[in-house]
Amino acid sequence: VFAVAYGPDGLIAATTRCNGAIGLPGGKVDVGKTAVNAVLREAREEGWILSTVEGVPCHVALVDGRPVWWFRTSSQVALVEWKEAPRGIRPVFVRVEELSHGFENEFLRPARKLLLSRAIQQS
Repeated sequence: VFAVAYGPDGLIAATTRCNGAIGLPGGKVDVGKTAVNAVLREAREEGWILSTVEGVPCHVALVDGRPVWWFRTSSQVALVEWKEAPRGIRPVFVRVEELSHGFENEFLRPARKLLLSRAIQQS
């Protein structure tokens, strides 16, 4: 699951990795949890508080036979402390064009194009 949270001036809430990659906050859905629960938890672990998440994903892709969901959120706040900080993950606002992490897989590239097109429509 991934969170798609647009911030000020059309920027998007993202996370930087210690290797310089920039991606959307997200991760795996735990057994017995919903995708919405997972996106809220993963975003918090990566430094973002998301107050609301749309219940229907804005994009879905099958990767290795498993669904990957992108959920749009209406607001976001960067945390001062978060679980993944020791691993070098930091919350940042970036332009959609700067996203790199999480789109290496050929099945995920269409999602990046979708995010780009929506960002252009919002500006």
